[in-house]
Amino acid sequence: LTFGMRCGVAIGRHTPVSEIEPLIRDGLVDYVNCLAVEPGLGGQSMDCSVLLKVRQIREKFPDLPFLVVDGGVNEETARACAEAGANVLVAGSCVFRSPNRRNAIQGLRNTLLTHGL
Repeated sequence: LTFGMRCGVAIGRHTPVSEIEPLIRDGLVDYVNCLAVEPGLGGQSMDCSVLLKVRQIREKFPDLPFLVVDGGVNEETARACAEAGANVLVAGSCVFRSPNRRNAIQGLRNTLLTHGL
């Protein structure tokens, strides 16, 4: 019984996908959070090399319910994240440093919708 909760694992930029493949393959996690920045300091630019990991995970595990990109997400990077296979984007600074948070979130959504993602 999971009480409606999900279990996930986060991997840093330097963690190989092979480290988490058994967890996904054995159904032990519902999501993978791919960190695209070093944790702890907001406002960093995305390390786009993480998109290779996202693509690799999505290709190996197309039925993984949630594949997350966390860090450096903005209107410019959102499309690339979705195209690589992410279906959850975590945007911090893009939203919280915006003078209008509602517009920032809508901008992210519009970017994805405009490109049919």
